[in-house]
Amino acid sequence: GLVHWALARLRGDLSLHPQLRLTAAERDTIEAFRRDGQAHGLFHGAA
Repeated sequence: GLVHWALARLRGDLSLHPQLRLTAAERDTIEAFRRDGQAHGLFHGAA
């Protein structure tokens, strides 16, 4: 879905531009959202 694509795009952009660091709070928010999505089957086992 669109959210999965956006997260993959974000991860890709961050890996291509390592100077663009997430803050700890942003990282925690993304991780919590990802875990919640996995718990509801939204990401189908995506890393």
